[in-house]
This record gives sequence, C-alpha cells and structure tokens, in this order.
Amino acid sequence: LNLVYQDFINYLANNNFKVLLIPQLFGFQNDYDYLNKFNGMSKNIEILSTEFDCDEQKKIISKLYAFVGVRYHSNIFAIMTKVPNISIIYENKMEGFLKDSGLKNLGLNLYDLDTNILIKKFEKLCINRDTIIKLYDKVLPILEKKSLSSFDSLDNII
Repeated sequence: LNLVYQDFINYLANNNFKVLLIPQLFGFQNDYDYLNKFNGMSKNIEILSTEFDCDEQKKIISKLYAFVGVRYHSNIFAIMTKVPNISIIYENKMEGFLKDSGLKNLGLNLYDLDTNILIKKFEKLCINRDTIIKLYDKVLPILEKKSLSSFDSLDNII
C-alpha cells in the first residue's frame, strides 16, 4: 500500500501537481508521522502542519484543485466545498455515505487499490472536473435536507 501511495504521489509531482498531504489523526494514531515518510520525494510535496483545526483544514481543502483522501472527514470537507475528490474507502461509513449520496463512482476500495487504477481514476476526475462540481451542486442541497431532518428526528426523540 505504501508503494501505491508513493507511486501515485510521484505521478502527481512528475505531472506538475503540488501535493499537499493532510494529517487528520493525531496522538496514538498519528497521520503526520505516516505522511512524513513521503516528505522529500519531490519539491512539489508538502505536509500540512498539525496546528490547523478542522475548520482551517476545510478552508484549505476548499482551495485545492482536487482531493484524494482516505479519512472520512477530509473527504466530506472536499464534497462540502465542491472540490472533486476520490475517496479511498477503508470503512463502511464512507462507502455508505457515497452510495446514499449518489457519489459511489468517486470511491475506490482500499483493498482493491492499485497504482494504475488510482492514476486512471484521477485522470478521469481531471477530465470530468466540471461535471463533478455540477453533481455536487445537485447533491449538496439534498444532503443538507437529510442532515436537517436528522436533527428534527432527534428533537422528537429528546
């Protein structure tokens, strides 16, 4: 798996993409230490400081051309801010979210991950970037309504 990530990061850097690695977990399950293994592969690679909270990370993600992520919340941030993304799925909650949102084609199962598949998926994302953004324009109001109805249901229970 490390080799797949390494090869994909090299592909991006070699194709003049700036790569920002964003740690999401801290403490015992520390993403920063893991991501730091990829630091120095190219001058086009940077690791986001651990000083940024989730709101700041969301804002940073909103400025990206595209996003490829493993962590649930960072993928949600990308979708919320209409940044075309590829979700690397390692748990049911991300897969369920994508399926329920009509975005399942934007996910790749971690256990099926392969460098060539990931590169092709990214190239397809780049070609269809505007279409994906328009899809988010349609999906986001529906997701917002679902979210609000969940709060209404919770109010009825409490």
